[in-house]
Amino acid sequence: MRLKQLSIRPPQAALLLWLGLVMGSLWLSGLGREPVINWAGLPLVGQFWLAMLHPQLGVEFLQVMAAATVTTLAFAVCGTALSLA
Repeated sequence: MRLKQLSIRPPQAALLLWLGLVMGSLWLSGLGREPVINWAGLPLVGQFWLAMLHPQLGVEFLQVMAAATVTTLAFAVCGTALSLA
């Protein structure tokens, strides 16, 4: 039994493959199915910017932030030490 050869030339096959991959990735990303921007979330963006301009400086919040900073630095030091070892 002999296999039939493809009538598509290699450059055309590569182009079709790339086109299929691009179209598949666009479909998986949701492009064309739903809106990309959620306009209902715009008030939350405003709240975020206001909170950034007027940060909370309470003692409890600063303690939580200090603990999180120490934890982050500990992970950074451990990661750096392991990468150099």
